[in-house]
Amino acid sequence: RAFEQALHNKAYRARALTERGRCYFALDALDKGIQELELAVKIIGDESNRHSLYARYCIASGYERSNQMDKALAQWDKIYEIKQDFLDVEKKRVQYADYRYDVLKDYLNAGEEEFTALCTAMANAMGFAVKETKSIPNGLELIGIEGPEEQIDENENNRALHCLMRFYRLFELVHEDLVYAMLEDIKRANMQRGRIITNSGFAQDARDYAKARAVRLLDKDMLIELLQKIS
Repeated sequence: RAFEQALHNKAYRARALTERGRCYFALDALDKGIQELELAVKIIGDESNRHSLYARYCIASGYERSNQMDKALAQWDKIYEIKQDFLDVEKKRVQYADYRYDVLKDYLNAGEEEFTALCTAMANAMGFAVKETKSIPNGLELIGIEGPEEQIDENENNRALHCLMRFYRLFELVHEDLVYAMLEDIKRANMQRGRIITNSGFAQDARDYAKARAVRLLDKDMLIELLQKIS
């Protein structure tokens, strides 16, 4: 009721819409919240106004929470054009930059079944037939056997042809701990090699640790190349 009263006051209308939109977000009513905030931006009119920038930032956060990253980036980009140091807009644009690549967008947005199909196709493109897959936190693990699909049964017992692969969807660099865990799992599975593929990249400690070891690291550029190949 207080918001309804404030909406009748020209001086407070835009701010009331902004705060009511944030309340909808708190209730997980994201669509309603975004509608309120978009109306606030429209009423303010002046894009450089700090209340307009804040309302637009809240719109972006709503799209981020609903995983509509294209729309979130559009809002952050608009803010960045006007005020580059507004809150953490610059950081957000860097963090989600992968969504600007169409093939990476598909990789990051794919549902479980589609993501499994993408990873399987990439494994095939690297010369591996896929024996089994399983979901892991932020990604997918699969066991590939080098060679064509029709030879998978005859190659099954040759452990030298097996490869443990982990495809990750991350927004931070992969560090040494994931590489170490991968190597331990390779040993336990009696395999001789593995590959970690990620859209983010690898910290220096991960790269150093992987040197001269049985894990190959494939970063964003290599992932894009694979995705373009299978598309």
